[in-house]
Amino acid sequence: MAWSAVSSAVNTIGNLLAQEAVYLWGVEEQVDRLQTELKWMQSSLIEADAKQSKDRRIRLWVAEIRELAYDAENVIEDFALRIGSRRNDGLSSCIKRSACILKDGRMLHKTRSKIDNIFTRITDLVRRLQAYGIKELREEEGPSASAEWRPYPHIIEDNIVGLDTDEESWELFRKIAFSQVSAEQGDGNEGSITEDLAERYLMELVQRCMLQVRERDVSNLKIKTVQMHDLMRNLCLSKANQENFLCFVDESNASSISTVPRIRRVSAPNILWIQHIKSPNLRSLLFFDKFSVENFKETKVFRKQVLQKMLNCGENQEDRAENGCLYGSITVFLLFCAEISEFHGLYTYMFNKFRLLRVFSHEGEDSGEFRFKLSSDIGNLIHLRFLSLRGGFLRLPSSLGNLRCLQTLDLRVDGLALVPNVIWRMEKLRHLYLPEEYRVLTRLKLGTLRSLRTLVNFNTKSCCLKDLMNMTNLRELEIQGPFRIKDFNAEDLHKNQPIIQSKYLHSLSIFNGYGSIDPRHLNHLLSSCDNISKLSLDVEISELPEYHHLSPDLAYIHLERCNLEEDPIPKLEKLPNLRALELHQKASVGKKLVCSAQGFPKLESLSLKDLDQLGEWKVDEGAMPCLQRLQIESCRGLKMLPDGLRFISTLQQLKIERMPKAFKERVEKGGEDFNKVRHVPSITFKGCV
Repeated sequence: MAWSAVSSAVNTIGNLLAQEAVYLWGVEEQVDRLQTELKWMQSSLIEADAKQSKDRRIRLWVAEIRELAYDAENVIEDFALRIGSRRNDGLSSCIKRSACILKDGRMLHKTRSKIDNIFTRITDLVRRLQAYGIKELREEEGPSASAEWRPYPHIIEDNIVGLDTDEESWELFRKIAFSQVSAEQGDGNEGSITEDLAERYLMELVQRCMLQVRERDVSNLKIKTVQMHDLMRNLCLSKANQENFLCFVDESNASSISTVPRIRRVSAPNILWIQHIKSPNLRSLLFFDKFSVENFKETKVFRKQVLQKMLNCGENQEDRAENGCLYGSITVFLLFCAEISEFHGLYTYMFNKFRLLRVFSHEGEDSGEFRFKLSSDIGNLIHLRFLSLRGGFLRLPSSLGNLRCLQTLDLRVDGLALVPNVIWRMEKLRHLYLPEEYRVLTRLKLGTLRSLRTLVNFNTKSCCLKDLMNMTNLRELEIQGPFRIKDFNAEDLHKNQPIIQSKYLHSLSIFNGYGSIDPRHLNHLLSSCDNISKLSLDVEISELPEYHHLSPDLAYIHLERCNLEEDPIPKLEKLPNLRALELHQKASVGKKLVCSAQGFPKLESLSLKDLDQLGEWKVDEGAMPCLQRLQIESCRGLKMLPDGLRFISTLQQLKIERMPKAFKERVEKGGEDFNKVRHVPSITFKGCV
């Protein structure tokens, strides 16, 4: 834990020294010296982290280093963000700066004093090493956190293996956590980024059988979800508590949480328990609740007798009818105002109290009972790297633009939200998730986000299409809503500029509900997506793009509500690397699908769902030679299975759901189609009536 904390501090300080030296005006020499000291600590902590479980003296020493590293990072980054950055704003802010010279001078003096205090603490740590007999950290033998990695057999079973290495595996868990939210590190050649580093740590845990893979991305086989054995979970919780890594707040400890010293990370199912947390040193704050009247009952404002009676009356249907509609409406309105005020106050408290936060996540769902404007005080959290907001936020404040360190911004709030045009200021942003439905006063400018890897819910109504051209590191693009190319040259297509300039883009999704897209615009977009492996289209198009517009690397295709009148199979079956195909909900409105011989050479999974018009499906011998999984759901016009399935010896699983009873009877043992699939080990039926 201390090693990871010191590493984070070293990286953050190193980036400030190398990239933004002007931000450290007045303290450069002290900062450089401090980074050197931290590097020396870092080299010693690899062994110390491993030995602390056996020696309480080392455990205390390591814990002090951890806190020292956190404080050092806080002091230096806070100065750079609040003071130094203003000195690089240009002539336009000269007058404004001159008005606060005295204030800046006081903070400069205060920062120097804080750094001197950290050096004093370092001296004390060295003295304790000598005074209390901790003279040698390195072991002659035995396991250590620096031990060379050893491969473990990957066996998915109930009994976790490999626990004789708790320190190495725990270190990997911590590295993943720090990699996800740390300062920029590892951004090297070929788009290697911090997320890739975290993924490698995750893979090591899987290979050690510390984690079990539940689901992989079919397009690239990367891990999507994992599960943790109870034994491993208990170990992690124990270590997290021992090293003060994470505090989980629930009914058992909510009232006593204020006594926990130097708490850094908190996870809670109820946002109201935030009132019990007093530590200003929080770095991560995670909530997983939702707004509701039940939550409101626990707030301080509800303790007022008048509001208690009003809410009780409002919930009592008989009283509501007896007192009349007007009284009930007034009650609901007053309660609504009280709720808004109370929850707004909670966020104001958080955003002013916990100004050192690096991670803030509210994953609660909107109950639909009320929605409100997010407090503008969120702009105080200038250290944030990760911000996720789910719930009833009606309006997002322009102060979000202050969050210059953000790397992940998730604004997928429930319902329609107003998004201010300030995201362009977050130039370090890597992952941006806009609301599914949002409105803007002016179109969002995103062209400055050159480090962006993920962009979700982009559309050409609220955003500028040309901004996509600047995102040369983009890996995943999801378009939600209209996609139109202005001034499109339909006669000389080569004169249209390529929309996607990133050679790393591997996933493209277009969702427009019951809207449509000009197939020429889609073709032009796809023509610049040379390396995508994943394509999802949930939008009406008159025809599927020609084969030469589709990337040969495509491994996964999902089509939905495309209303294709022509059979899409002849174009799709030519793709050499396609492993999964999903044709869902009116993807095709034709009556026939034909899979020809040698078609779909690598297809492993096929799903046909809600194809109302499909009446006949033909599979030639030699088609889909690698098919393993087949799902047929709600294709109620389909009368029988194709004869060609008998030739697919690789088929392992056949799922038939919500099909007519007559279709089920044909496939069951003794039915007319049973011989076509009798070689399939698993055949299941669900909801066939």
